[in-house]
Amino acid sequence: MADNPPKVPRRPILQTITTASVVGVTGCLGDADQEGESPSERAEGWCLEELSDEVPEEFETMESVDGRERDPDDIVTREEAGYVCRSENGQLCANCTFLITSNRSGFAAACTEVSGEIRTTDWCGLYQPAERLEE
Repeated sequence: MADNPPKVPRRPILQTITTASVVGVTGCLGDADQEGESPSERAEGWCLEELSDEVPEEFETMESVDGRERDPDDIVTREEAGYVCRSENGQLCANCTFLITSNRSGFAAACTEVSGEIRTTDWCGLYQPAERLEE
């Protein structure tokens, strides 16, 4: 009898994909934000001011969407990871193996490899496609 692979809960995955899709479509509907600047005029790290450098305690050792555990003693800063406030060539945190999702109000997301909060619509140099996308 063959071992069955562990079941991956589908609800958090679908919520993440849906959220990323809605954010992506919303971003396409207008080319200016509330202050009138277009995305191309924004400073490179404009979103970093919105993100906390810490994650809530319960996320410190959570697992990613692909079951990778976050080790707070073995993570890098956003700067060291090359974090940018946009997707890169269709790659974004929402589709990364290191993503830790949350339904917590006021909390963006976390990463098993990068310190602090992250946005699912952004990207860093550590990006690896989630295993669930490769199947």
